Amino acid sequence: MKQENDILNELKQMGSPLADMSRDMPYYVPKGYFEQLPEQALGNALSTQEYDFNLNIGKPFSVPDNYFEQFPAQVLQAIKANEDAETVKKIKTIPLNRAYKWYSVKWAAAAVLLICVSIFSYRFIMPNHTPEHELASIPQNEIAEYAMLHTDDPAELEMLDKNGVMYATPQHVTLQLTEEEITQYLNEKGVNETELN
Repeated sequence: MKQENDILNELKQMGSPLADMSRDMPYYVPKGYFEQLPEQALGNALSTQEYDFNLNIGKPFSVPDNYFEQFPAQVLQAIKANEDAETVKKIKTIPLNRAYKWYSVKWAAAAVLLICVSIFSYRFIMPNHTPEHELASIPQNEIAEYAMLHTDDPAELEMLDKNGVMYATPQHVTLQLTEEEITQYLNEKGVNETELN
């Protein structure tokens, strides 16, 4: 009961209209209603009582006499009157004099000139990002490490040496591996030690 009072007090503090409403159920069902419902529904369905569906409503709308006979003539008369009014009425046109045309052309030329200047200045101010430029920015030692790890062809390594790129020979790379690592690699590849000798 304390929780109910707390809720009511909170609703009153919030100014809710629920606080003043009754907590009693507003609807009720007569006693034994659901027990009698199937029999009552079946009895209503099987009853032979006839219902009068002819409702005396009358006509809610009215149409003047000879309306549909006169309607096409009225429509044609309205169309003809509208056409006559249009021929009498002059359509106003706004002439585009030469000064106005040149004014538009000046703005269009200014826009094109601004776009061209922007494009050319962007190309001259911004650094060149060609593949050759990007490759030239890579340090020589990184190129040598990459070539050493990814090239097995002695001719390619010799070409790098002629071009001044320092690299480590494949023998230096293998010296960095321990015997256990080499043996494990050979076992994984299925190569026996006898085949190597």
